Amino acid sequence: MDDKITVFGGGPAGLAVAYYLTKAGFEVEVLEAAPETGGNCRTIELEGFRFDTGAHRFHNKDPEVTLDVKELLREGGLHDVDVPSRLISGNSYFYFPIRPMNALFSGGARWTLGVGVDFLRMLARRKGEPPRSFEEHARATYGTVIAEQFLLPYTEKLWGLPCEALSPNVGTRRLSGISPLGLLYEVILGKRMKSRHLDGRFLYPSLGYGSIAQALTRAIGTASIRCGCRIAGLEVAGDRITAYTLADGHRESVSGPIVCTLPLTVVARMLADHLSAEASRAARGLRFRALRLLFLALDRPSVSPDGSLYFPSLEVPFTRIHEPRNRSPRMSPPGKTSLLVEFPHFPGEEVGEMSEDALVRTTLDVLEGYGLVRRADLLFSHSLTLSNAYPVMEIGYEQTCETVLRELARFRNLRMAGRSGTFFYSHLHDMMRGGREVAEEMARAKKVSLGPRGL
Repeated sequence: MDDKITVFGGGPAGLAVAYYLTKAGFEVEVLEAAPETGGNCRTIELEGFRFDTGAHRFHNKDPEVTLDVKELLREGGLHDVDVPSRLISGNSYFYFPIRPMNALFSGGARWTLGVGVDFLRMLARRKGEPPRSFEEHARATYGTVIAEQFLLPYTEKLWGLPCEALSPNVGTRRLSGISPLGLLYEVILGKRMKSRHLDGRFLYPSLGYGSIAQALTRAIGTASIRCGCRIAGLEVAGDRITAYTLADGHRESVSGPIVCTLPLTVVARMLADHLSAEASRAARGLRFRALRLLFLALDRPSVSPDGSLYFPSLEVPFTRIHEPRNRSPRMSPPGKTSLLVEFPHFPGEEVGEMSEDALVRTTLDVLEGYGLVRRADLLFSHSLTLSNAYPVMEIGYEQTCETVLRELARFRNLRMAGRSGTFFYSHLHDMMRGGREVAEEMARAKKVSLGPRGL
């Protein structure tokens, strides 16, 4: 524990770990493959416009972590945003999560009756075996009407697999507020059910979500961060990682602890010669979904009042769009706005290979059809791809992932962390909490006093 701690990956998870370790007094070195830190939580600035690498929001679910982030950002830091999201089905707009009275007027009496019938059937159904797939979970929990119109097509498009092949855990952190019971309760009693999550209220930095990563980077210190360092190989002696090799061939010994936020599949591949056949086979069964982002700068003041707009229809090639200025007016120049469009895909699929011009034409065809934008509004576009954006939660992935992580735990100086490193669909507050716990654990091992307030 007297040696320097090496952190593989300068995305949000790696930065969180390095920040709390630095705060606890440890010497750290962060190795990041990209030219800058932030990973998939960056804010990009182009010609006076800002946009995040995704529709990011900071939820105040961990007060201790929220306080840490506010202290990091200081002036001009997190501000409250109350911008609900909607989804488009046919020509109707529904709030997401479903707001019963909105659903009644948007879907019509027949639609609402169908949801009510679903609910009565659910009451009459005896409790059976736990659902084996997300499709079974969606139908049993939300009813056939809601499942087939919204949840199943959107989930299939997001994850790229039939819903019967996906774990019931898919979407459980996002869908807990959608319920036929809530719809009937509001319709019958005239009361608006308060969604327990994702109700449009969240925290957001005025200059973009990437401000958090930038603040973490400053707190760690640029002298402790090396960008442009892609890990290409790992060397092992006994039960320890003893060296790493970079993509440029540079080799460096390492004697202290390693906290690794690289994708679990990548690490398993680099250590394949030191893993059991079972663990190697399990690692090959894990995969990530990539995300292609299309940014559209628009010569108009606004597109919609929504936090995000979701498109469940399989005929629409993207999953959702969001308007950055709805999170902060400083994301666009005065009188102008923009959209960020998300295209999940597996490597090699058409949407990931299309030219930017073709992607723009396809997107504008859809958005014009919904009356959201006009081609004449477009000022310029920009496209980028995020690899390893979503761990794909296929049926049985929990056991598969555990097999790999258990095997990697044999290396005494290796600790996996973050969404990609642990193959867990986590959010920034989870990553910050994880970083804090790693630092506290190492401080206890070294008997470091953290003071009355801890980290």
